[in-house]
Amino acid sequence: MEYSKFDSLGPKKKKKGKAKKPSDKRQQEMFKKIWSEREHVSELSGAWLGDEMNAWFFAHILSKGSYPHLKLVEENIMLLTQVEHWEVDQNTHKAKENPLYKPYFDKAEELKINHR
Repeated sequence: MEYSKFDSLGPKKKKKGKAKKPSDKRQQEMFKKIWSEREHVSELSGAWLGDEMNAWFFAHILSKGSYPHLKLVEENIMLLTQVEHWEVDQNTHKAKENPLYKPYFDKAEELKINHR
């Protein structure tokens, strides 16, 4: 039996990158809808976000992990700059002290009451 130099490579590997889950596709569609309906500005600072949609602009007010039932609820999404999004997600205690972020945290409390 003759072997080629490629026989030792084993089975073909799948391309890198994960296939999107159906919920990810639905989230992407929701983001597109929000992007087409809302102004392309931060809902906190009014800063221009640009013409190109970026996932960083879409902040889940109540986290997807703690509130999975609100992942695809448009009311739970706020358009923010990348820095603002990082602040509310990663530097929450400091953001809560900054009056700029008050509407974000007020909306979080409202969502908690309305979507128990």
